[in-house]
Amino acid sequence: MSPERISAGCGQTGEGYSYPADIWGLGLSLLALALGRHPLAHVRTVWDVLAYQDAVDALPSLRSANTSDGDVSRRPTYTADLCDFVECCLQRDPSLRLNADELLRHPFMSRHSTRRPRRQSRSLTCS
Repeated sequence: MSPERISAGCGQTGEGYSYPADIWGLGLSLLALALGRHPLAHVRTVWDVLAYQDAVDALPSLRSANTSDGDVSRRPTYTADLCDFVECCLQRDPSLRLNADELLRHPFMSRHSTRRPRRQSRSLTCS
């Protein structure tokens, strides 16, 4: 769950659910896939949720996983594009997160997507 949704649910000023919350979810999912574990697995109870903001600040970084000490032969390496893509998704401030169109133009997507013609997207607004 994105930080702004947690803030709104805890009575703090927050945006609640919006498209940037989905971008956060994408970034968290990619981080979990890359690490092979859920990066916030310790957040299980209501009390953990109240401390969630601190946990978000301590999210592991794929860049630091590339440079951490330890057995180099067992350490995964992540491309700079993937590291940047995940960081763009996991910006704590929702106004700083890239939107879906910007993420589709990110170098990570450009290098790793198949070239298919895009359908005309319909408007996602009700007006």
